[in-house]
Amino acid sequence: MLKKLGPGLLVAAAGIGAGDMIIGIQIGLDFQWIFVAAVLLATVLKYVITAGIAKHQLETGESIIQFWNTKIPFWLRLIFILFFIVWSFMVGAALLSASGLAANSLLSFWSKETWAVVHSLLAFLMIYFGKYQSIENLTKVLILLLFVILIPTAIVLLFKTETSSEMVSAAYDTPTLIMSIIGGVGGSVTMLSYTYWLQEKNWDKKSLISDVRFDLRFSYFITALFIFALMVIASRLKMDSGDLSGPKLIFFLGEMIGDVLGTTIKLLFKICFWGVAFSSVITVWSGVPYLFQDFYQGIIKNKTTSTVPAAESKVYRAFLLFISIAPLVLTFLQNTIKNVINYTLISSVFVVGISITLLLLSRGKSKVSNSLFSKIILSLSVLVFASLLIWQAFH
Repeated sequence: MLKKLGPGLLVAAAGIGAGDMIIGIQIGLDFQWIFVAAVLLATVLKYVITAGIAKHQLETGESIIQFWNTKIPFWLRLIFILFFIVWSFMVGAALLSASGLAANSLLSFWSKETWAVVHSLLAFLMIYFGKYQSIENLTKVLILLLFVILIPTAIVLLFKTETSSEMVSAAYDTPTLIMSIIGGVGGSVTMLSYTYWLQEKNWDKKSLISDVRFDLRFSYFITALFIFALMVIASRLKMDSGDLSGPKLIFFLGEMIGDVLGTTIKLLFKICFWGVAFSSVITVWSGVPYLFQDFYQGIIKNKTTSTVPAAESKVYRAFLLFISIAPLVLTFLQNTIKNVINYTLISSVFVVGISITLLLLSRGKSKVSNSLFSKIILSLSVLVFASLLIWQAFH
């Protein structure tokens, strides 16, 4: 089955990061059905958005950013690219913090900061010298860890243990967690990367739309499954009170798994956490520079297309270097959970812009059409993520 899948796995890996792992455990500690509804809402909204982005690319041959470059005023595009650079800095710091912590939990002879540097440089070298197919193959292996480790662990705990009546409360209030779920689960800005990966895989024909939809459905299915598995694991284990926020919560949960299922499962859980964290670094490092290059072409060069393959261009590689080095500063200054909550909440500005764009593209004489269902979901997306923006401003 994995052979039939494509860039959707990279979307899943980019969207299933350490942030989702932390959020999944947090909402499992104080289980509420509204969290389940929020996860389902987030995955459905983002599936429709990403499928719409891909459909536009396949039918018109241009990316959403290239469309923005021809329709949006220069000053607004400039704001977008500045915001995008800040977002890249923050998301990079969060991913590197998590990767460093995960590696340190397995091999403690280096600090988490040192491991963050190692992971960033390793991802840089893999993207700079590697090819798309090798990145996709590695992502498949890391995603496979979810199925062979995390999902079976959740199933065993579901039947082996009883729900604890002594669970701690989540470190964040319910509205914050709901907003973090909607903003973070399934990715945000990285949804735009999907069409560039489609080009790399040569899935660039309109006839492949059905294949793309299957690819994305599987991607968001495993995203939701991953979050639900973490919720089950966290809700079935008895947790003592204490400082259990952020990464400490993940490590403590690993210890609790070890007490119930043995040290081997505890080690596998840590390996799974590392795989999830590092797969996010690889896919974000691969996908985000494409977006910067398109912004750059429109703002600096006043072009909507590039004759140079994106992954080989100087602009792509320059931004790859930026995201590999600049965020390391923040990994030494802030904790992982703070980075995670920050970047998952502020990402909503891009989702609002994408949703509005897709709605406008289906009007008039546009080549791109959306079904009534898609229009309803996209309208709902605008309302949901606009509300998230307003909530952020006044919270």
